[in-house]
Amino acid sequence: ICMDFKGNVYTRSKNGYQFQSESVFYNSKTRIISSPNDIKMMGPSDQKEKGMTLTGNKMMTNVNDSKMKIESNVKAFKQLKNGKKFEITSHSAEFSSKDNSAKFIENVKIQVDSMQMEGPEAQFQYKSGSDFLQSILLKGGVKVSDYDKFATSESVFFDPDQDQFVFKGKPRVVQNN
Repeated sequence: ICMDFKGNVYTRSKNGYQFQSESVFYNSKTRIISSPNDIKMMGPSDQKEKGMTLTGNKMMTNVNDSKMKIESNVKAFKQLKNGKKFEITSHSAEFSSKDNSAKFIENVKIQVDSMQMEGPEAQFQYKSGSDFLQSILLKGGVKVSDYDKFATSESVFFDPDQDQFVFKGKPRVVQNN
C-alpha cells in the first residue's frame, strides 16, 4: 500500500521530532517515508532550551532502521543553553533515533558565535531522550577559526557544554599570526 499526502503535511516521530513538507509519500511494503520537496524539521525541546530547527531538500526515512536522510542544502539552527547561537550547513544529513546521533556530510560548516569549524563530516551525539547536544566529532581534515586564531588537524572533538576542543592528527594552531 502506498499513501500520498499533499498540502502542508505535518508528521511527528515517536521521539518528538516534527516535520513539515508540501508532500509526503509512504510505502507500507518497504516502510519508507519520503518527500521530494523542501522539508523543515523541528527537534524536541528539553527543560533548558528549544530544539533544533533544520531545513533541507528531499527527505527519506527508513522506518525499520529508524534512520532519516535529508539529501541536500541542509541548514540548521539551535540556541544553546549558554545563550550562544549554533548554526550548521552541509550538503546532506543523516539522523538515527536508535542511537540519538546525527551526521552532517560534505562541506560541513559550523558557526558558534564568532567561532567557525569546517570539515567534510561532523558526527553529533545527543543525550538520550532529548535534543541536548553532548558532543561533536569533525573528521577528515578540519579547520577551526576565531577572531585572532585558527587551528587545523585531522579531527576535532568538541564538547559544547564544557566549551572544550581536543585536536588529533597533526594539530596546528596559529594565534595572532
